[in-house]
Amino acid sequence: MATKLKKQLKALAAISKNMSLASTDLPATLRFILRTAAETLGVERVGVWTFKDAGRVLECTDMYELSNDRFSSGYRL
Repeated sequence: MATKLKKQLKALAAISKNMSLASTDLPATLRFILRTAAETLGVERVGVWTFKDAGRVLECTDMYELSNDRFSSGYRL
């Protein structure tokens, strides 16, 4: 099995194990998923965006920056 696929399967298993926390601490679970995704995919930023104001505004619910190991939110487009 390719190394990349092994890494992705390992990340998916870690997320699956952590999903039990979702019912008690959704923000922490979301941040775990974002960090894991950035590390596994090797990308600088991973975020969750939602529409607000009847779809007129796109708001960042949470974003993770890999190089700074930092979370942020609240950006609006």
